[in-house]
Amino acid sequence: MMFLLLIGHIFFNVVPLFKSPHLTLDYRVGLPEDMIQPRVMELISGPSLVGKQGCDLVVAPVKSDSGDRLDVIKRFPFACDANIKLHTVNKTVFVSSFKTNDIIEIYELVDEQDGLALILKSSIAIPSILFNQLTQTLSSDYRFSFDFVGELAVIIAQPTETIAQVDEVSGDKQPKTEQRAFQSYAIWFELGKPQNLFVQRIPRAKRVVPVTKLQQLVLFDEKSVSFVDKYNQQLSAQVLDQDLESIALSPNSGSILAFGEKQVMYRWVMLNQAGKFVFKNDKSIDERVHSPVIDIAFDANSNSAVLFYEDGAFGFMNSISSQLFAWRASDFNVSKIQWIGNKIYGFNRDLVFVFTPQNLQGITTFKSVLGQNWYEGYDEPSYAWQTSSADQHYDAKYNLVPLLIGSLKASLLALIVAIPLAIGAAIYTSYFATRSVKTYLKPSIEMLEAVPSVIIGFIAAVWLAPLAEQFLLSILIFIILLPFFLIIAAVIQPILSVFLSDRFNRNWEVFFIVISTTFLAFFAFALGEIWQIYLTEMNSSSALQSVLSISKTTLVVSVALGVAIAPSIYSLADDALNEVPKGLINASFALGASRLQTLKTVVIMVALPSLISAVMLGFGRAFGETMIVLMVTGNTPVSEWSIFEGLRSMTANLAIELQESDSGSAHFNLLFSTAAILFLFTFILNTAAELLRNRLRKVVGNGKD
Repeated sequence: MMFLLLIGHIFFNVVPLFKSPHLTLDYRVGLPEDMIQPRVMELISGPSLVGKQGCDLVVAPVKSDSGDRLDVIKRFPFACDANIKLHTVNKTVFVSSFKTNDIIEIYELVDEQDGLALILKSSIAIPSILFNQLTQTLSSDYRFSFDFVGELAVIIAQPTETIAQVDEVSGDKQPKTEQRAFQSYAIWFELGKPQNLFVQRIPRAKRVVPVTKLQQLVLFDEKSVSFVDKYNQQLSAQVLDQDLESIALSPNSGSILAFGEKQVMYRWVMLNQAGKFVFKNDKSIDERVHSPVIDIAFDANSNSAVLFYEDGAFGFMNSISSQLFAWRASDFNVSKIQWIGNKIYGFNRDLVFVFTPQNLQGITTFKSVLGQNWYEGYDEPSYAWQTSSADQHYDAKYNLVPLLIGSLKASLLALIVAIPLAIGAAIYTSYFATRSVKTYLKPSIEMLEAVPSVIIGFIAAVWLAPLAEQFLLSILIFIILLPFFLIIAAVIQPILSVFLSDRFNRNWEVFFIVISTTFLAFFAFALGEIWQIYLTEMNSSSALQSVLSISKTTLVVSVALGVAIAPSIYSLADDALNEVPKGLINASFALGASRLQTLKTVVIMVALPSLISAVMLGFGRAFGETMIVLMVTGNTPVSEWSIFEGLRSMTANLAIELQESDSGSAHFNLLFSTAAILFLFTFILNTAAELLRNRLRKVVGNGKD
């Protein structure tokens, strides 16, 4: 019963991954009268709305019990002749004030112990030539945008003229802004040193998006997009087959999303190319929206994005794979949205809507979990598992392929080590060894099964890994030559046995193999430096390690894991070989077959299903092993099959990350999905092994009959 409850709990935590995300409306409430440019800011007292009312900046708490309209609790007066714009950077509200005395002031709204305060962050004196150009455009719809990273900041000053769009200031459908008549500018400066400003004349463009941390601008024009640095040096450009209507920059500025007039989605990903950060078009994106996108908001904690469409519908998107979920119709009529914490805020001219996103674990898709994705900063689409970073707006990578490869790679290589040892020892003790040798040898091997895996992992990490690093080439020579050396020893053994007495001849083969293997080890390790100079022309082990290192890699863990599972395979294989009916063996001898021929054509063939069953059970144990893989490998989740690369298995990943994951998050549920994969894998292996065992019983029963 307890087992069923445990399995049920595992699958219960996997189910949320298959539920589609959606929004639930908590409440809607009216904006303060005549408020424009609304922004939500998280304060100590809770979320509050910040906006412009007349000439003043006002703050109103967002509460469900506020009545018909939100109440203003704080007011910051500004001169009415100042052009005030509100900007949201990293969930913080900034205010830019363009005054007629050629000064641009940047304020930050902060929540202090004594209450809200508006702190002057920087004051920039505009050069007179540029100021004269800007003041000529104040009568038109003049657009400012502000962004900063660290101390580096940029102000985009873009004059406009009329065509049709939703105005972010009021929420009304106003004429669309399109810069044509006047020159646009980017003003680069440091917040602490505003006098060190750099003015960039922006080439002609409909829309300018700053990528501040890279000191670049993205210029969108008619059916084209180009990327320039602050010196107007073009980094890349692309011609499109349609105009772009909606553009969004990811929270960490690592990718750009755009939607064309034909509802086609485009995505550009940042990567490092020859020391320069450039954006490349992800041509694998094949998504279309059903209606023009009004606004998009991101949540980096869950790799989610929510889109609101022109027809009032909304939908979710996986920001890693750029896959869209089915849209849902609504009557919200939202023109701008913000995603702050676990709430989504939508605005129109009169109302603010407060939504709660549900089932965000379901934002994971098969492509994001098992397919190649082009992650921000990567040179090409790849598989990656990386769930944490020091960056606040880091996109978590939840791809299970590196973990699956790590588990399979460690298990398969462990079988390569364990099968010859276990099956060979089982054949020897059950078919060739004398009773006295078997009496001591079999219990000794089976006793290894009682050694805890943590002890084997500790020995491998403390002793084997440094040894492998120090005697790198010697270990490789020993592993390569061992099979050939044992074959030679098997050929020599009958010749030498002629010269031994009958009493000694019955027991001497074990000592002969031990002495031969010891001699080979001495040959490989004692002459390691000579072999190294002869084969690689490198005089030091450190030089060889820089080219080929096996410390903390798959090769080391395969040896430790192979030794750990070999006793269990040996025990099952020995029982299977001993269950072969003696009548079949004696019949083979009666027909004139030798012991080797009988072994090959009778014993192994009859016991083969059970031998395969033993190997499968050993593979299942290796696949589910935790401590050895955790202690010996570097726990690097790489999707490489090379034995000289590191790995991270699913079991080790569970041990490392489960206690750090937040309950109810996609990370938490994906960890349980790996536990479900482990259970299903071992269940299928054990079931298949039992079916093979039943087949062996039938064969044995028929042989006895």
